[in-house]
Amino acid sequence: ILIAVIIFSGIKIIEWIKSNKKNKDIMSEIKENVVINNEMDSNNEEYKIDFAKLKQKNSDAIAWIKVNGTDIDFPVVKGTDNSYYLTHNFEKQSNKAGWVFMDYRNSYNFDDYNTIFYGHNLLNKTAFGSLANVFTKNWVNNSNKSIIVITEGKTYYFTVFSAYYTTPETYYLQNTFYGEEDYQNFLNTISSRNILEIDNSVSVKD
Repeated sequence: ILIAVIIFSGIKIIEWIKSNKKNKDIMSEIKENVVINNEMDSNNEEYKIDFAKLKQKNSDAIAWIKVNGTDIDFPVVKGTDNSYYLTHNFEKQSNKAGWVFMDYRNSYNFDDYNTIFYGHNLLNKTAFGSLANVFTKNWVNNSNKSIIVITEGKTYYFTVFSAYYTTPETYYLQNTFYGEEDYQNFLNTISSRNILEIDNSVSVKD
């Protein structure tokens, strides 16, 4: 039994290593071909993404996300459910590391009050594995606390107002609210959970 367990574990480890290497190779190839400008200069010049080339590789591509002070710098896809890209990569190949994706119920043009992105918390710091950086003093003190999301027609700049650890729950999955008061209550709850030393006052007008 012990030998069988060791063999099974070894196979799973090898599969995991191969999945992560494949995704790294895909990401390197994507950046070489679709990122026209990957520097944010003193004039706040935007990333330039060739979405035509990106969509040739995967028509599900709807955005690019970059979180300053982390390694998060990926194209975002959107499927027809929230399961497919948990186990498939950007090339739609079966892959245990998955890919970063938007909740299928969200609007691709950010018309919703709450837009949700998913990504695995990988130990090699790919996908959302480096998101834990936001809980460090270095990130709080030295990052501009921005999340940049680039779409085919617009670039969005978001400021982090809350970060926290939680047990598995569905509260944050809301993207429909019954008016501004309901939405403000949601924001208040998210704000109250924040554990970072940052200004996190936020309202429905922000």
